[in-house]
Amino acid sequence: MQSYRDLLNQEFERRVQKNSHYSKRAFARDLGLSAAFLSQVLTAKKNLSPDKASEIATNIQYSPKQRQFFLNLVRLEHAKSDEYKAAIRRELGKKSKKRVSYKNLKHETFQMVANWYYHALLTLAEVEGFQYDIKWMAQKLGLSSEKVTAAIKVLKTLNLIEETNGTITTRFEMLQVDSIPSRAIREHHRQFLERAGQALASHAASDLDITGSTIAINIAKLPEARKLIKEFRENLTEFLVEPGSNTAVYRLSVQLFRLDRETPSER
Repeated sequence: MQSYRDLLNQEFERRVQKNSHYSKRAFARDLGLSAAFLSQVLTAKKNLSPDKASEIATNIQYSPKQRQFFLNLVRLEHAKSDEYKAAIRRELGKKSKKRVSYKNLKHETFQMVANWYYHALLTLAEVEGFQYDIKWMAQKLGLSSEKVTAAIKVLKTLNLIEETNGTITTRFEMLQVDSIPSRAIREHHRQFLERAGQALASHAASDLDITGSTIAINIAKLPEARKLIKEFRENLTEFLVEPGSNTAVYRLSVQLFRLDRETPSER
């Protein structure tokens, strides 16, 4: 089972990927801890108190679900009685049994798998009836056998899939990268928007959901809107993903973009 230390290390790794100069000292500062205390916590020499854990969850800006999960992991380490430990584990089991595993990629790595089909191949391996057969995978995704072969080789090299007992398994269900503008990220999203257009033209209405609203907004609310969109995507993903019962590969995309133009007076 994950520990709260794992979550802290994941958060630190995420920040380092965003800023390669980000240090443990800076992380401690942002969490409201001394660098020495953070080091002792991460090496299991000291534990976080529930109160301090609550402060850290606030500083990290966890969503309500993430916050509860983090606090329960801290409470588990403080639990004395077997009965209380069992109660916390049951609660953690409810929260974590369908948690999707994410892999944060550095930008130089993401560039290698930015094309849409790398992500589709990873997800295809989680579908019922999956066949580790190049021709079968190519047919399922509408690709050439050569392209699938090359993509599988890259995914193996990056340790994103493992080949065992004549099949492949994904080490992470979802790949993600911080939304720092780059050519690779723009091309990644452009390809999926193109696939959405193809699906709109050829798929039955019952097989997709493409809706939208044109609205006038207060731009100052965009940072909070991004947080709400992220939480929505994570919640819907956990609702839809059923390990052992997945039957198709879908793409969930959310677009929020400006339609009018910024005038010189607004800059």
